[in-house]
Amino acid sequence: MPNDASAPTLSAVVGGNLRRLRDAHHLRQDDIALRVQEAGLTWGRSTVAMLEGGSKLIELGELLVLAGVLECEPEELLAGDGPVKLTDSVVGDLKVLRAVLAGRGHIRELVDLNPILDDRGRRAGVAAPMPYREAERKMARRLGVSVDDVVEASRELWQGRSLTEERDARVAAAASAVRQPGGTIAAGRALYRSRQALRGHVTRALTAELALRLEKGDRDGQH
Repeated sequence: MPNDASAPTLSAVVGGNLRRLRDAHHLRQDDIALRVQEAGLTWGRSTVAMLEGGSKLIELGELLVLAGVLECEPEELLAGDGPVKLTDSVVGDLKVLRAVLAGRGHIRELVDLNPILDDRGRRAGVAAPMPYREAERKMARRLGVSVDDVVEASRELWQGRSLTEERDARVAAAASAVRQPGGTIAAGRALYRSRQALRGHVTRALTAELALRLEKGDRDGQH
């Protein structure tokens, strides 16, 4: 995900959720400070206020202690949707971040490592991993699998091509057939009036092919 100057920091997200959970439990900032002190942190009320105001950096250990004293899962302190600043220059998505922390997502879905891996691959003389594009992410959500599963199945199905590359190639071929005089898709002219309609038709076909390939892979893995 590209940098987004308007995205809240990770600490600001945690601070906002801390305030929400604290209010829900009818707790004061002093109460939170006392609880985390009992757990071993050297926080005072002002520390809690700074975190809720987004001016205190939160460490992983502190996040876990906070979740413990609030009797909630760490993901609840990361509730919300949209972009979040993981560092000054790296932005991720909150929903993906929670999935990664819960073991349901892959770090590649959260952080774009392709520029780094591409550079390493060039220097090492090896091919860089196929980048994750929006089509792969959407397909993974549609099929209820990881993006890695979609990427791997695409390579196996289409001779190393990505889902995006296969989709674009089929759309281009179909669009060319529709434009040719006397083409075989006379009735298709009405159905495929736009490239977007063509893309939707192709995507549905690709979805079915991927679903069958993934289902076959699951069956093979059970034997």
